[in-house]
Amino acid sequence: MLHLGLLAYPVLQSADILLYKATQVPIGDDQTQHLELTKALAKSLNNLTRNHLLFPLPQGIYSRHSKIQNLRDPGQKMSKSHVSEMSKILITDTAETMARKIKSAVTDSQRGITFDVAGRPGVSNLLAMYAGITGWEMGRVEARFGGKTVLDLKNELAELLVEHFRPFQSRFHHLQNHPNHVQHVFRNGALAAARVANRSLNQVKQLLGLD
Repeated sequence: MLHLGLLAYPVLQSADILLYKATQVPIGDDQTQHLELTKALAKSLNNLTRNHLLFPLPQGIYSRHSKIQNLRDPGQKMSKSHVSEMSKILITDTAETMARKIKSAVTDSQRGITFDVAGRPGVSNLLAMYAGITGWEMGRVEARFGGKTVLDLKNELAELLVEHFRPFQSRFHHLQNHPNHVQHVFRNGALAAARVANRSLNQVKQLLGLD
């Protein structure tokens, strides 16, 4: 028996996009089918209401960098729900914890530093993280570590990560200490989103004669 979630969840995702008439959506490669479903639903509603400008057909925005993989099992993507704390980098990690996780990341025993997702998934994952933080092309990252060791890569990446997350962690701790402000932002955001969503929903009901 199929779970309802297999059918309902993609439709709920589409509703989240269409209600706000989004024209561009940041997604991963594994969500391409969901976006295509959203486009199909938008076309269907546009045809059904005879209003071809009702819902725009959203386009996907894909990151030019590789997705980040699990530090302990580079065959899996990094996920906050993974049972192993050493498999992921969290915004709440201290500098010491972050460095320890990177330095214990699974790599291989081959010499040199090369980007080869199939042959060297662990090393390639660290290189992808480095490229993502610095904004460098992968060729430049590989050249940076030409003649160096995996330990060199791990040490430099750990330092980069700590500095990269420093302003985010500062902001996070500031918000932690000001819960009333956070709740105020949540309430205002929810009200603003509801206004847009209700406007779209009422428009569809009116066009379909359901109002």
